[in-house]
Amino acid sequence: RDLHSFPTRRSSDLDEVVIPVVFDGKRQVLARLYDLQAVHYVASLFTGRLNIRELRAGKLSLNLARAADGSINLKPIIDTLRSRPPTRALLPTIRVGNLELTYHDEMTLDRDGRPFDIKLLGVLATLTPRPGEHILDAALAVDDPQLGRWQVREATVDVKTGEVVFVAESNRLPINKALRDRLGGRGREIMDSLGPPSGGTVKLTLHLSYRSGRPEPVEFELDADIQGMTASSIHFPYLI
Repeated sequence: RDLHSFPTRRSSDLDEVVIPVVFDGKRQVLARLYDLQAVHYVASLFTGRLNIRELRAGKLSLNLARAADGSINLKPIIDTLRSRPPTRALLPTIRVGNLELTYHDEMTLDRDGRPFDIKLLGVLATLTPRPGEHILDAALAVDDPQLGRWQVREATVDVKTGEVVFVAESNRLPINKALRDRLGGRGREIMDSLGPPSGGTVKLTLHLSYRSGRPEPVEFELDADIQGMTASSIHFPYLI
């Protein structure tokens, strides 16, 4: 038959894909994808390679972590991409229907030595290749059941240099026990040090970046803009 009479588009479906890494001396799961569909063109098979145009995942659980020495568990994946970067034309679009993002930081501890933890739920994500570059631009819609809606200011992944940047800002959140319970380690300690709050709201801004070659490749900041709250502090004997 004439080659052009064959269908030129196909997809491969997988129920679950697990991406493990060895990090901080232990084997752990970096990511777990569910209902994964890889869309490719059959014509690329005649060149001896599988050209994936789009990856679609019904759900992705991504577990990012920073160890006490400053290393991040994403590094093995980044090093692999840097050693064998895909050509710009072969970068796929990535769509995730439900992303759960967890960040665990052993460098940001409270007085009892507990690490900082934060988890974002209900994230809709699309990563699109930037024309002519090795960069994926991420469009993220965050609507967490407890942490509310977040506006993502910047989200990029450079698969050639390994640079990752993520900046997001929440809507105003009520300061209450539910918010405290979602913050671990240092974040929860700061809320506890203020004593029982009296009303008020907070806007959170999350900055997370990874750039190899720096003395500390990971930068993490969580800024809080507090309004309308009255509280007492164990470090300050008067109402604030």
